[in-house]
Amino acid sequence: MVTPLIQISGLEKAFSTNESWLSQWRLHEGKFKRHKDSVHALNGVNLTINQGETLCVVGETGCGKSTLARVIMGLTKPSAGEIHYLDQRIDQLNNRQRMFFRRRMQMVFQNPYASLNPRMTVYQTLSEPHFFP
Repeated sequence: MVTPLIQISGLEKAFSTNESWLSQWRLHEGKFKRHKDSVHALNGVNLTINQGETLCVVGETGCGKSTLARVIMGLTKPSAGEIHYLDQRIDQLNNRQRMFFRRRMQMVFQNPYASLNPRMTVYQTLSEPHFFP
């Protein structure tokens, strides 16, 4: 059986909508209670990407595409779930430990003018990174 390049299971990410710690407190039935409001950007994402496959994530603005990429790359911590790269769990690694894996993954941001070199073809751009399993 072939080991998946990336295996994601139960991935979730919620962002707090409370501006400050003080704004989390509400008076309820004569007592102050802490209430955290949040927006769920990712809800139970399961995904398998095998070596040699290409994944393109498409969706409406605000549906979580960039959040998914940022969580996979370790730029944002997930709220729940697991991310494995070649059978090694990477979602709980610190920045120093994750550098090895960041060298093997690439994100293309939504603004192509800021992330793509207009002097290179798409093939040249995607061929430039060196992949080491």
